Amino acid sequence: MKQTRKKLLAGLLVLALMLGLCACGESKTPEEVIAKAGENLAGAKSMTFDMAMKMGMSAGDETVDVTMTLNGETTTEPAIVHADMNIDMGGFGAIAMEMYAEQSDSTVATYIGVDPGSGLTWMKEETALDEASAILDARGDMGSSLALAANLKEIGTETVGGVETTRYDGVITKENLHEMMENNGMLDELGDTLNLKQSLEEAAEDTEALSDVPISIWIDKEAMLPVKYEMDMTEMMQSLMAQVSAAVSMEYPTVSGMKISMTIGGIDTVEAITIPDEARNAESLS
Repeated sequence: MKQTRKKLLAGLLVLALMLGLCACGESKTPEEVIAKAGENLAGAKSMTFDMAMKMGMSAGDETVDVTMTLNGETTTEPAIVHADMNIDMGGFGAIAMEMYAEQSDSTVATYIGVDPGSGLTWMKEETALDEASAILDARGDMGSSLALAANLKEIGTETVGGVETTRYDGVITKENLHEMMENNGMLDELGDTLNLKQSLEEAAEDTEALSDVPISIWIDKEAMLPVKYEMDMTEMMQSLMAQVSAAVSMEYPTVSGMKISMTIGGIDTVEAITIPDEARNAESLS
């Protein structure tokens, strides 16, 4: 009986060791988890997304805090994105917009409705696909940001929008910042707004003067999909604008804070997106 019991215990011990070895073999590094989540996201046919940007700027005695929110949905077949946008500039007022973008062959048609308070007024513009891909692909925006994240560490489990997630913290290194800003269209948008496109490009390429951008990423533990990311771009934008001001010998707004977040959901649940006739029939800006 004792011999039988010893054999049984020995067998259980071996089994436990084998299970432990299997579990260790299946564990993934944070980089592997993020890469797998990005791969799964790339296969999605549709999704919903919410983006938010909070930025503080000052010039002379004037200070403005800007909050921009974007709530949208997108499909890949056909390639269409729809979003509602609100920009709140504090004492300088607020504006509401609605946007559709649709890919057709090698171009993207963008329809923008602006509401000054009396209803939407639509306008449309057609742009080459390579110049407007960031507008069309919110999924790609998150995917490219995830792919550039480095020095990742698992922080713990958190619930985001009712989903149990694992949070990872890392950085977008200063060497990868130019690629990230090109991917998400930030350089183009900021350059057009400030009429400083070339200066911004040159400043962004001078990575030694920039700083890493902290990023937090939340991954759905069960579906292995990204749920949310947050980036604090304050220090990087301060460095970028300081470079631009010095290059053009002119004082431009200083940035007191800039944080961006994006949350996604509704994977493969978005129905067909219909662009309204009043948008399609709007006057073209092209």
